[in-house]
Amino acid sequence: MQCETKVQEPEVTMPDPVDPGPIGTADDTAIKILFIGNSLTYFNGQPHLFWYMANAAGKKLYVDQATIPSAQLYHHLESDFTKRKIKAQKWDFVILQEAIGELAFPDYHQEMIAIIQVLKNDILANNPQTKIIYFLPWASQGGVLSNLRFYTYAEFQKLLKDGAVAIARKMDLIVAPVGWAWYQVIQEKPEILLFNLDGSHPAPEGSYLSAGVYYATIFQETVVNNPYETLLDKSLANYLQEIASKTVLDSLDYWNIKKTR
Repeated sequence: MQCETKVQEPEVTMPDPVDPGPIGTADDTAIKILFIGNSLTYFNGQPHLFWYMANAAGKKLYVDQATIPSAQLYHHLESDFTKRKIKAQKWDFVILQEAIGELAFPDYHQEMIAIIQVLKNDILANNPQTKIIYFLPWASQGGVLSNLRFYTYAEFQKLLKDGAVAIARKMDLIVAPVGWAWYQVIQEKPEILLFNLDGSHPAPEGSYLSAGVYYATIFQETVVNNPYETLLDKSLANYLQEIASKTVLDSLDYWNIKKTR
């Protein structure tokens, strides 16, 4: 997904949304969170996984998702499904997830910003208090060929980090440094398989790490010792919790994370 090299015009027809429905109770005491994205979000049921992790820590959440296979944010601009989801609740947080190679290259940023701005306007029109979080993607496992140049995984991951931070600062968005947490694990313990066999989508370990990053980003709290380990070995879950927490909490200013609660 990260190796596209030209921002495309919105397509008329998109695949059907993947919509398992919300989890939690949407009362006045719940923190309401909406994920907007594609298969990198809905693989392994990551929004629900995040809810279970937060619930295990005593948080009261209502979590929903507007997820469409292969969709980038410009597709969501044209999606009635996504528009309905945005208007469904007064969201406390909305996560914008895309995985597009142009993020690595500043020449494309202005066009991307224009797309994000429309979504931001719609989200804030629904609730001016919503905090918008921008997903920092992971690079493809095997690297990326773009504009006749090959970038290794590590090279492209660094470019994606710089691009996500640059856009978030220009638009005053919070960065969820998911891809950078992946990078830390891959550098330290490459034997941990975060990628699905396709080298792009997350394995269960990758989705668990991603959920931990969202937890630390939203609550500015460590996820270490969270009792929700799903099917992972306890020592592996603890390590992923540590990486997620450290990646976020050691660099709050860099990720443009302000006190939100």
